Amino acid sequence: MSVVAAGNTGKTSILKVPITPAGPPAPLEASGTLQYAPTVSPDGRWLAYVSTASGVQEIYVREMDGTGQWQISTGGGLGPRWSTDGRELFYRNDTRQMAVAVQTSPRFAPGAARVLFDGAFNWRTEGGMNYTIDPVTGRFLMILPPASDLGAPVVRVIANWSR
Repeated sequence: MSVVAAGNTGKTSILKVPITPAGPPAPLEASGTLQYAPTVSPDGRWLAYVSTASGVQEIYVREMDGTGQWQISTGGGLGPRWSTDGRELFYRNDTRQMAVAVQTSPRFAPGAARVLFDGAFNWRTEGGMNYTIDPVTGRFLMILPPASDLGAPVVRVIANWSR
């Protein structure tokens, strides 16, 4: 969960909120800069998120207990997502979809980033949460911007339709 600072100063904190009323929310990342788009690894041990700690939006990973911190992207990064098995972390850098192999045991160690593919997709959504990865096939599901050669969009309404 990301929380916006009072007065909308452009600063947010990432909080861990208990499901049961066992205690108050605990900050996982509260460095005083913009932090958002948190995503937890499949094993529940790691948190990937976007931060402006370096002065630009980059992808970082830290342990769920709030310790450690590793910068994953260089030159910008948005929309972090874990692979189903937790061995890769994906993110966007401008029009490029990036992948970083990660070792998570016995300690976290990111590999070098590589470009998976390049293309213009619709990235203008809240928090950068605008694509997903099919857990079975590993394929990416994304929204393409409208193509100019398709003409005006068509909406069809069917009234009183039943099976």
